[in-house]
Amino acid sequence: MNIGILLPLSNAHPGISKDFMDGLNTFLAQKQLTGDVTIKKESVGFGGTEKEVYAKAEKLLISDDVDILIAYIDEKVTGMLYSLVQSTGKLLLIVNPGANHPVNWIAQPTVIHLTLHHAFLCWLTGAAAAKSKKKEAALASSFYDCGYLHSADMVKNFMASGGNILHNYINSQAYDSNFDINQLTDFFKGSSGCENILCVYDELPASLFYDRINNHKSEHALHLFVSPLMLTGKAIEKKEAGYNFSIHGYLSWQPDLDTEANNYFIKSC
Repeated sequence: MNIGILLPLSNAHPGISKDFMDGLNTFLAQKQLTGDVTIKKESVGFGGTEKEVYAKAEKLLISDDVDILIAYIDEKVTGMLYSLVQSTGKLLLIVNPGANHPVNWIAQPTVIHLTLHHAFLCWLTGAAAAKSKKKEAALASSFYDCGYLHSADMVKNFMASGGNILHNYINSQAYDSNFDINQLTDFFKGSSGCENILCVYDELPASLFYDRINNHKSEHALHLFVSPLMLTGKAIEKKEAGYNFSIHGYLSWQPDLDTEANNYFIKSC
């Protein structure tokens, strides 16, 4: 079997291609399939440029004649591959983390989305936030992170479940020592009892955000309802004094889970 893979080269997650290939190669080795599978890879940058993605996909499907195409690409460019995949009769697997999802879902006979879990988990978090005592919240995100649909999913389900957004804070600063959230903390200083923040950040800005909001003095304890990457070990620093706010959210995987499947995965990878 020949497998073609479109892989990103991302500044935000420089190791993502290596991690993906490590996982795939480990699985093939465990199943003793290494000698039966040929893998051909193509880099597609950030995975969001239609011309580049299409050209690399066409090469793998037609010139290299792969049996299956695995694509770690942005959802917004997947649609233009549908006719190409169908014309070749090959199978397309979309394997990105699911922060984006099809706006108008039309099932394709030869396309499988492995997961939409980032969008789904943010959707669940929005509903959880709406169950809080006070159904009002501010939204906090970055210019990069709010470009994905998972932030919209959190907000939409929060509002659909009875919540109300009082303030939107989008940070466009670099993720360094100059990072601040003054506009957001100014809102809380002037707000009358708003205690909830819907947060959508990647790991590094999440760590900075936690640090800055922890220095904010408030009459009310704040409650953060966060996206999955804000719950990872890299995002949540272990502070001796702890945080002066609560953190709520959903994540799809936790390395410390003591289950047979997870222990096997950790040992293997």
